[in-house]
Amino acid sequence: MCKYSKPVPGDCHISCVRKFDVDEIKANPDKYMEFSISLRRLPSHAGIWPYQFNVGFVCSSCPFKDEEFKEENVQELDPLGMLMAELR
Repeated sequence: MCKYSKPVPGDCHISCVRKFDVDEIKANPDKYMEFSISLRRLPSHAGIWPYQFNVGFVCSSCPFKDEEFKEENVQELDPLGMLMAELR
């Protein structure tokens, strides 16, 4: 399991708290292509990334899945966004 995944209380889904640098992604499109495609193809029953999603649809293509945990790469999720994802 990814070190940046966080369980969603009372649910079988997880959340991703890995901070993504948009400039880095734009500068290295080949590195993030598979991940980007996975996010676009995320079925509605699998949830809403990064707030609440099924691990099997996204995590295997995440470019950071094997990265060593670094506190500076953590970005806590917006509580309102999390609530909206749960109400969806």
